[in-house]
Amino acid sequence: MKILKIENKKSYFSTDGSNYTSITDIGKEDIYKILDIIYNNNDYEMDEYNDSVEIANEVEKIIYKDIYNQLISFASKKEILASEINNEFKTVKEKYQIEAE
Repeated sequence: MKILKIENKKSYFSTDGSNYTSITDIGKEDIYKILDIIYNNNDYEMDEYNDSVEIANEVEKIIYKDIYNQLISFASKKEILASEINNEFKTVKEKYQIEAE
């Protein structure tokens, strides 16, 4: 599933892989959905951003670049995050003597 794409000098995002919306319209809930996709899947794609990428609207370019870089950073750390979350749950379960399901 492609979550970020650049096409015809415009940038888009998707939370379902088929409906694309201008990156300038991205909201908090959309970002949460994209983070969930990255965290729970390895089957996602993003068009790479670099300085040679041509996006006509400067605002779109800035937003795409920032979001792309943040998502790449998140994806590179997701194994560490998962481990930290699992360790925290283990600690809470032990503290409150909750049995694993």
